Order: sequence, then structure tokens, then C-alpha cells
Amino acid sequence: MVDAELMALAARVGAGLHARRLSLATAESCTGGLIAGAVTAIAGSSDWFDRGFVTLRLCRQDRPAGGARRDVAGSGRGQRARGAGDG
Repeated sequence: MVDAELMALAARVGAGLHARRLSLATAESCTGGLIAGAVTAIAGSSDWFDRGFVTLRLCRQDRPAGGARRDVAGSGRGQRARGAGDG
């Protein structure tokens, strides 16, 4: 179950993305899809939520999001996040 605070945050983010004609993609691990779940519980989120990945194996995190393998070890997480957003 997603708590009310997370739902409110997801709704605010979604409204901002929709107003700017932007979209959201998520790549989650330890959250197990909680963010994508909160987002997709919002009516109309398909207008701005593009896709979500959930992976628990570190060696798999770099493939769907397009990051370099060295990023998985933690040295380039910011670069991986930016790369995922660009891709």
C-alpha cells in the first residue's frame, strides 16, 4: 500500500510534468516498484509516465537504463540517472 504523502508527491510531480509536456521513467531497485506503483495509481498518469524498471540484481541495472557497467558499483550513479533520463 502506498502512503498518502507519497501519493501527494507523485500527484504534484505528475502535474508539473504534464504542464511542461515532459515524461517520467523510473529505474528502481530496493524500492521494488513503489515509485512506479504510486505514479500509476494516479488517474491520467499514462499521459506523463513513460515506463518503469525494477531490478534487484546489480549486474542487470545498467542494461535497461543504459548506464555503463562501472556505474553499477556506485562511482557514477548520477551519470547513470542522467543517462536513463536522456534515453
